[in-house]
Amino acid sequence: MAAEKKSFPQLQDCNNDFSFNRNPWDTQFPRKSQEVTATSSVNNPVALSRGRFGAVCPDPRSHTFSKAVAIEVDGSIEDETSLYRRVFEVPGNETPISVGEGNSKLAFLAKAVGKIRMAVTDGTGDRGGSGFFIGHDKKYFMTCAHWIPPREIQGQANISPNHRPRVGREIGCHFVQAIEDWDVAIFAVDYDPKLASEFLKFIYERATSVPVDHLVAASSLDPKEICDRYAFSMGYYDEIDPTLISTHWDKCMNVWHQQATLRELGRPDYRDIFPYPGVKNIITGRLNSDGVKAESKTWSHCISGWHGLSGGLIAYLDKQEDGSAKPRIIGLFLGPLDSELKNEMAVFSSEVINQIAHIIQGTT
Repeated sequence: MAAEKKSFPQLQDCNNDFSFNRNPWDTQFPRKSQEVTATSSVNNPVALSRGRFGAVCPDPRSHTFSKAVAIEVDGSIEDETSLYRRVFEVPGNETPISVGEGNSKLAFLAKAVGKIRMAVTDGTGDRGGSGFFIGHDKKYFMTCAHWIPPREIQGQANISPNHRPRVGREIGCHFVQAIEDWDVAIFAVDYDPKLASEFLKFIYERATSVPVDHLVAASSLDPKEICDRYAFSMGYYDEIDPTLISTHWDKCMNVWHQQATLRELGRPDYRDIFPYPGVKNIITGRLNSDGVKAESKTWSHCISGWHGLSGGLIAYLDKQEDGSAKPRIIGLFLGPLDSELKNEMAVFSSEVINQIAHIIQGTT
């Protein structure tokens, strides 16, 4: 059932970008931790107590930091760094994926990525994150569940797959269902070409949608092989307030000073790590050098992130026998791990992927 339609006031934001209030998530949107189950009612979606902002992740192997690169309007990516090139490397395969083939698949994914926001009727401000169109027909949008408010205070939701989303130039959508234990949420897209403006027609028709078979269950992956993969996230992050990040930076430095290889990298400038707030970005990093457990619902990774990136896809490129590349989406971006220079993602089980397919098929 669609949420009640409401109009949004024009928000004053930075650089005319689609943006949220800059206060910390825990301060602006206080949420209590709930015990959740896979059978929880969709009328009371999960409100997990994350609210922490993502860590800046170093990559000693490349002697650099995981940092954001803006995705162009056509989905192309202009990045010649060694960290980005590692995305085309396949463990156990001497020949990397060709740059042309890899970039074309990355552009396909990039055009499916969008920003989602929802008005909240209790006066605490908009909530939202990143996500992507899921399925074959752009009728559904997938994001993480932990930012979604309870049903009784949900207002109008909107998405935009544009390079630089803007308030008032978005496509309506409504919440359908959450798979709370796995922090996954599905929205239905309320797009009618007969009612859409020429601009909305343009950005909607230009967008792509990710087939469900691009989602990969954690249990199907080799934990040892996946640890050495370089992956990427795609999504949007908000402008960084230097006064809010100083504590986090100091915490990172305390960890870095304990490791000689990280001390050599020096103290990063947040403006170098996150230079493109409010636009569609790709951020590359290593998945996890310490090992993963296939039965876990979350995995750690070394891809940097910030407010707004929650729900953004995390994926890697797999090389097929014919040399082509296939994107493998293995999770959704969450917050950081305490006391570690790593972030966290929600992964999928085979049952979750089946549920996502059922939700899409069952609500058409």
